[in-house]
Amino acid sequence: MPSIEELKSNITSLLKESLSEFKPNWGKLIGAGLLMFAAALPVIGVELGLMSVTGIFSQNTHELSWIFYLVMPIVMLLHVGLIVGMMAMQVGFASLCLKMVRKENFTIISELKSGLPKLLPMFLASLVMAPAIFLGLLCFVVPGIYLAMRFAFFSVAIADGHGPIEALKKSFRITRGHLIEMIALFALYQVSSFVLAFIPIVNLFILLFFVLPFMNFFWAKYYVSLESNELEQGSFEYNTVPARA
Repeated sequence: MPSIEELKSNITSLLKESLSEFKPNWGKLIGAGLLMFAAALPVIGVELGLMSVTGIFSQNTHELSWIFYLVMPIVMLLHVGLIVGMMAMQVGFASLCLKMVRKENFTIISELKSGLPKLLPMFLASLVMAPAIFLGLLCFVVPGIYLAMRFAFFSVAIADGHGPIEALKKSFRITRGHLIEMIALFALYQVSSFVLAFIPIVNLFILLFFVLPFMNFFWAKYYVSLESNELEQGSFEYNTVPARA
């Protein structure tokens, strides 16, 4: 277990490095976020248009016509499609952050599109992870928190191209020995969010244009950092095996 000084040094260093790398990429991340918003607008517009036809926005909502029951299933299907599309682009956004952290070539639109085929692995991994965490929470809470921390990077691993089981295994593997550090980072984020909640208008601006982009970038940076740390430890352990005569 790291000492308080080591923990403070590690977190400070990680935050500084993440912020330093985030600054030159901030505009691209905001642009990607605006593209996601722009992609959702036409669907939202169609939904609102169809709902207005039903008369649901009028005062006589208790006298809805048969058109309401005909149109609303279509609206619901459109909304489900919108949610799925936004989830896919969120996975693509994580992939975009990984490319930025690794300084690899990318195009924003291609990365956002790349999330769609990764939704099924994300869903399958969630089916495995969610019951495990739920059962852990039932067992005196602590096991659930432990599992939630160890599986925290499964979505980033899937955005990185891993399958559902492989992503869960990788998250569990790279977080070994970093549980206290992760809990401290989570607590820091919660405290920061609590402080920002007292200035709602400014908070909304900061949330949309800084906190959300930075948290996605930071999570990708932390994932790559843990991944590199695992490789270094594995290499060290391999090199320390005595050669056979």
